[in-house]
Amino acid sequence: MNYDMSMVVDDNQLSKKRVNLYEPIWIHTENESQPVQVVVNKISKNFVHGYISAPKYRPSELAASDAAAATVTPVAEHPQPPSDPNPNPQIPKEPE
Repeated sequence: MNYDMSMVVDDNQLSKKRVNLYEPIWIHTENESQPVQVVVNKISKNFVHGYISAPKYRPSELAASDAAAATVTPVAEHPQPPSDPNPNPQIPKEPE
């Protein structure tokens, strides 16, 4: 089943002919760097059902998290001091 879509986004008329069910339609706006996705998954006589999917994070937020992840050093790479045979210096070491 397919349909013809017509909508107004940011004062612009958008139309697309013969769109299939579950076919994503990507809408790029001037204000956002990433597109919004519109998907229709059910059509009846007087009803259209679907969803709009927008990015959860801005590109700047993703870049910040990537930079933070790149600076993390695994614990195994940190130099470890030699283990102290007497970890509590206030208790004298027992003779062997």
